[in-house]
Amino acid sequence: MPMGRVVSELGSMTQLQAPNLSQPQALRSFLLDQTGQTPPISSMPAQVVDVAYAIQPDGGRAVRVRFRDSEGIVALLVIPGVTGVEGFEPIGDGMLAGTVNNINCVIHPENGGIIMLIGDRDTNQRRNF
Repeated sequence: MPMGRVVSELGSMTQLQAPNLSQPQALRSFLLDQTGQTPPISSMPAQVVDVAYAIQPDGGRAVRVRFRDSEGIVALLVIPGVTGVEGFEPIGDGMLAGTVNNINCVIHPENGGIIMLIGDRDTNQRRNF
């Protein structure tokens, strides 16, 4: 499925009051509870700015966590139930790179869903975030 369509189908997101997400384990647990997906986060890349969710057409919950670091804002989207990503190029380690709505993006397919990192960074910065 084209990623622009996936992101568009999420529509507007609703802000979530998230618990303290300053530690990797807390963030992983929160995302697992909300989406059933566990991103491979081993350290906190930056300060969490906000958290939001959207109900997908299939009833699943997608979650966005926005981070701020010295280079600006980066968004992590966890979207369960998405397979068959189109329009992205493999960059190794099972990851894909491309753009969504003209914004740079890296995708990591994970357990029947995707984990997307979107931000104005080059591919290596997003891959290592």
